[in-house]
Amino acid sequence: NLRRVERFIVVARDSGAEVAVVLSKVDIAENLPEIIHALQTSCPGIPIFQCSTPLGVGFEGVQAWIKPHHTTVVLGPSGVGKSTLINQLLGSHHLHTQKVSEKHQKGVHTTTRRQLIEMPGGGILIDTPGLREIQLWDVDEGLNAAFDDIENLSRYCHYNNCRHNAEKDCAVQAAITNGELSLERLESYHKLLDERKKIDTRRHRLADQRKKKHLTQAKKGYNKKNKE
Repeated sequence: NLRRVERFIVVARDSGAEVAVVLSKVDIAENLPEIIHALQTSCPGIPIFQCSTPLGVGFEGVQAWIKPHHTTVVLGPSGVGKSTLINQLLGSHHLHTQKVSEKHQKGVHTTTRRQLIEMPGGGILIDTPGLREIQLWDVDEGLNAAFDDIENLSRYCHYNNCRHNAEKDCAVQAAITNGELSLERLESYHKLLDERKKIDTRRHRLADQRKKKHLTQAKKGYNKKNKE
């Protein structure tokens, strides 16, 4: 799910972390070249590793990407093989895993708590339970970094506040026309921008409610003190 991958990248980038995408279970992929191309389009400049436990391939690249004496966090939905990936990196069956469901042909939710694991070569690895959804709470920098291709193109738009819809001389729309950028990626960018604005509005509303509640309580305390 490219849109879900973009969400994870936005949140990870906003934390200041370096990001890589691990595509697991490539042995069962029917259209792997198309998947890789789609990921490269949605994740420009981000390393993409192709791994398979049955085939025993791809894990060396992930291991080489992980820096010694750093902390690495594995994020993803349930059943995608995060614990299996960590076991491969550790070279041992450190974490409990389960086989793919025969009924649904999907991975099974296994990890129920966060675990901090010391890597043999130094550094820390953190396994996390599968995330069912991920919301964009205060992720301005992460959103800009994850969609830096659109951000860079927007510098050449005619208007500084261009929304990249039907504005005059829009560099982003021009990139879509000549095939440099996909319409789906722009639509995803707009969707995440709108979601972030809604969350910001909600956050400000909650802050105002807390402020009013505090002022009301302070006023009641002041009136009570004066009556005494």
